[in-house]
Amino acid sequence: MSSAAGATETEAGLTFTAPARLFADDIAESRWRGRVAGLHTRLPSSAGGNPARSVYSSNRSGTYELWVWDRESDEHRQATDRASGTQLGALSADGEHLWWFNDTDGNEFGHWVRQPFAATGSAAPVAPEAGDGMASGIALGAGVAVFGLATREGVAVWRQYDGQPAETIYQHAQDAMVGPIAADATRVIVRHTEHGDASTPGMRAVDVATGASTAELRDEGLRLVPLGFAPISGDPRLLAVHERRGRDQLLLWDTDSGAANELDIDLPGQLEARWFPDGRSLLLLHSYAARTTMYRYALDGGTLEQIGPDTGCVEEAGVRPDGTVEYSWSSASSAPRIQRWDAGTDTALLGDASTLPADSVPVDAVWIDGPGGPIHTLISRPDGLGAGPHRTVFRLHGGPFVDDRDVYSPRQATWVDAGWTVVTLNYRGSTGYGAAWRQSIVGRPGLTEIEDLAAVQDWCVQQGVSDTQACVMEGYSWGGYLVLLALAQQPERWRAGIAGLPITDHAMAYEDAPEPLRAMARALFGGAPDEVPERYTGASPLAMADRVEAAPLIIAGRNDPRCPIRQINAYAQRLSDLGKPPAMYRYDGGHGTQVSGTVEEFLLVAISFAEAALTQPPSEAPPQSGELPS
Repeated sequence: MSSAAGATETEAGLTFTAPARLFADDIAESRWRGRVAGLHTRLPSSAGGNPARSVYSSNRSGTYELWVWDRESDEHRQATDRASGTQLGALSADGEHLWWFNDTDGNEFGHWVRQPFAATGSAAPVAPEAGDGMASGIALGAGVAVFGLATREGVAVWRQYDGQPAETIYQHAQDAMVGPIAADATRVIVRHTEHGDASTPGMRAVDVATGASTAELRDEGLRLVPLGFAPISGDPRLLAVHERRGRDQLLLWDTDSGAANELDIDLPGQLEARWFPDGRSLLLLHSYAARTTMYRYALDGGTLEQIGPDTGCVEEAGVRPDGTVEYSWSSASSAPRIQRWDAGTDTALLGDASTLPADSVPVDAVWIDGPGGPIHTLISRPDGLGAGPHRTVFRLHGGPFVDDRDVYSPRQATWVDAGWTVVTLNYRGSTGYGAAWRQSIVGRPGLTEIEDLAAVQDWCVQQGVSDTQACVMEGYSWGGYLVLLALAQQPERWRAGIAGLPITDHAMAYEDAPEPLRAMARALFGGAPDEVPERYTGASPLAMADRVEAAPLIIAGRNDPRCPIRQINAYAQRLSDLGKPPAMYRYDGGHGTQVSGTVEEFLLVAISFAEAALTQPPSEAPPQSGELPS
């Protein structure tokens, strides 16, 4: 598969040039760049059989790369170094090797390689017989690796014992993902969509040696998410998320007997969990109203004990063999921290306060009546802002199956620095608000979400938050798609739209996409483009480009496999043919970027475009050069 298909086509549109800096003031300029380039580190994960060895992702070098950490010597060492960064990696169970996914320029299409944990030795492909594909999960057990690769033809799951060729143990034309492996490495979970609905996958326990199915669990019309096997050799219990009560709850699935035991935990909202090493307690991640806290839950007796912070969001968490909890935490106003919780004592695990990006402002959370029910909305206002209304950027999250929460965002903080009120909303289709809310966009994706966007904008105008003449949208990936759709469907509402890495036409994107992305399109639209063409056309920004009044700024990666450049170029050409050429910022990369400098460029482009757009009538051609915040 060539995910750069179309990159050599005519690139229509007006090339947008950003200023060299965002702020005239040196202190403000240093602060926002520090938000992006400041140290950001993911929570370390450790080798299953050698917990003294860990791996984590960090932008310490200026690009997100994998770093290994020997906890006994406290040595931290950068293990990968690639121009486009490295996202996916894991340690072998014995901690002797680092596995990482080797793609080309961020196109997400490649193969697994491994290299010694020690400083000596280079990376080498582990299973050339598996070929290349899009990574579909990896599980590393004692002496064995199980990994999935997706292509346009479907998904194959490979098993490789140390020193032996890889063999296929599962293959299907529909999407699938490798899940957790048992503590004794005898069985692995394959999260599959053989029933044809990628939004509600089922789970299959597969014998690692033979590929035989040992147990199957599926809830019709509801999703199941495998979290992890009990950390005890021979224990068949799998911890998983279910939706049988309309929201994310927990169950224990006995992969020997097939019995599923739902856990009755008295907390509102959504639940995830990790095992404590004794196999008798769980670390709960409890998400409710855009915030996530932690609890220890005893399986015998059902007692709950809250641990860790009670504000903001715990974003990742894990339990060490001695029972201490390591977690990452942030809030909209406080930069991310990597912490350790031990017997009521909370200490820093990695980094210190001097390496953190500057704090920002807190969010106000409101519930706004919408056509499908209350919409949870978060609003960030610059310090010292007087009475409204004010210029407002509505930032639309991607996914669509994710949600906006009370977490630190360098991009959002920089918009606030520039004097913009920022509104984020968890429109229908967002996770975190129950199965019905998430699934309510199926059959009518895009159009449903922008109905909620309109309701939120109306409320913001009525409450004096937003100036009707200064409302701008920004979104990336699915959010970028919604920006373009709203510009066509609601042209009277928006002065400008910034669409990063967007879908402009789902049918064209379907032609160029690997199976996991095509499966999700079928799930959202209720079929493939040739089965329900009217749904694809009815939700296509390309098909309704003639309705656009305020031409957008589009940020596009020439090597993007998820929102391919061919359909973006077609949209830019269509607008240009209509006499409304969009402003374009193209870069040689994939879906997003792991390079801090490129994220800075994205922000420079987006905010300076919005500033310039407010100085001219929407009917004019979009600005080709940016302006500094007033």
